[in-house]
Amino acid sequence: MIRLVCLFFSFYLATQNSFAGHEAGNGGDVVLCRNSKGEVASVELLDFYEARVQRKIYNEIDLFSDSHLEIAKKIIGRLTEHSPIRVKRYLAMIESFHSETLFLSGVQLVDIPDSENIILPNPSCSIEQIAIQRSPVFPEDKRYTINQDLWDLLDEENRAGLILHEIVYREAISYGHENSIAVRYFNSYMFSNKFKNMSQKNFSDFMITLKFKSSDMNSFEIDPESAVFFPSGRLKSAKTHFRKNAVLIHGLQAEIINKETISFFEGGSLESFKPALGSKFFNGVATVSVNSFCRIQLYENSTVKSLCISEPSQFLFKDNIVKVIEGGRMITLDEEGKVISIAPIVGT
Repeated sequence: MIRLVCLFFSFYLATQNSFAGHEAGNGGDVVLCRNSKGEVASVELLDFYEARVQRKIYNEIDLFSDSHLEIAKKIIGRLTEHSPIRVKRYLAMIESFHSETLFLSGVQLVDIPDSENIILPNPSCSIEQIAIQRSPVFPEDKRYTINQDLWDLLDEENRAGLILHEIVYREAISYGHENSIAVRYFNSYMFSNKFKNMSQKNFSDFMITLKFKSSDMNSFEIDPESAVFFPSGRLKSAKTHFRKNAVLIHGLQAEIINKETISFFEGGSLESFKPALGSKFFNGVATVSVNSFCRIQLYENSTVKSLCISEPSQFLFKDNIVKVIEGGRMITLDEEGKVISIAPIVGT
């Protein structure tokens, strides 16, 4: 009967592969060791085994009686200071993990040769495929398939590690990763708490090392390779990446143009950016259309310092008189929003 189930499951995987084009799936592995009697002595996530044996990186976690889901959430929380948008995304994936998973007992998952590990366990140990991940093809399909028998042998810490392995791998796949080397390294860093006291620059360098093409800092999604930093290690400027970045501060309703450079004050607040078409600014008197030709400059308290307008608009001047300013002008304001200077937009 087990042989029949294995044959059926192999057929099921092959069928999914044929529909999924080049997506052969991506997997998670465990190291299973047996004693002299052939009984299972230990089962450990490959990520943890590799980190401990090859790199002397050890898990740093106080488990108490937490479930694997609670452990996973606490570990992800260690990224909050460096990557809060990623944390929010990962937490949502943790919540939905079990509903997206097919647990199968009495089967042997087809090996996915994506681990590329260079240190093998001793002869009494073997690397076993515990999970396979692929995008669902049909409505009934699950994203993750897990070997229930191996899952049952894991403690809560290793179950949490497997969940985070698959979630991080899900992001890595979107960047074109074809093996789990970077995923396992990232996972080991989270569990060992190595991100503690890490500067923004060091975290950005870490993302570049992993070949993760997007990260988030100062509430914006950025391209790590474009990032420039202050000597303190705080982010100075970077190009936005992939997703829309909205700015809703002090009357300003704007979207930042994707892949344009944004700059920051050393304290982390936004200093300047190029707005997308359709951006608006309420100046205390009227709502004006922002010209996307030039950058918006901000003060460190996030009030608007300068911007360009597209059409005639009312503004408050320093003598507290409201006047109309022609379109196609760059307006400089003081921190109270009153006009300091007006100049033609250069290059229009």
